[in-house]
Amino acid sequence: MTTPTEKNCPICKLDKQDVRVSDYGERLSLECARCGKFTITRTAAFMAKRKNLGQKLTAWIRERTESGAEVPEINSNTLDEVELALPNYKVSEKQLILLRAFEKQTRFPGQSLEVISRLDYPLAWAGSEEEFRYLLRSLMERNLIQRTDGSNDLSDSFVYKFEITATVSPGGRP
Repeated sequence: MTTPTEKNCPICKLDKQDVRVSDYGERLSLECARCGKFTITRTAAFMAKRKNLGQKLTAWIRERTESGAEVPEINSNTLDEVELALPNYKVSEKQLILLRAFEKQTRFPGQSLEVISRLDYPLAWAGSEEEFRYLLRSLMERNLIQRTDGSNDLSDSFVYKFEITATVSPGGRP
């Protein structure tokens, strides 16, 4: 039996997520605006918190969700496997990952896409909104993306519109 309720996401802590609770409260199924759609046991959520895996686990879930790949139920066994596979990306790698994520969301250079830093920072495996804005600014400075709804100042809004410039070659390589 599942019971719908409203709680914080056990991984990214985003508030007021629709959570379906089953197995006497042990299993949580969520569709988090930041992480994506996943199921996790309370034991695994506690383990992830204790191991400080929240940001990377959020990015892993979001990456799988965005690519259409299945996110397996996260329990204590799968959490250990995922933890071993979680990468440590360098800044330049995060920039390329973000550019590729934008490319997947658009059909052609010049098509506008909406970015909400509060929700979308896991797209770049960024650890925070501040790091995400840094990555966005660096891509703008390199003329790989441009803002279409205002100035290059990323402190003026919570929602931004960007487009990939024609400077990017096919395949997302700068």
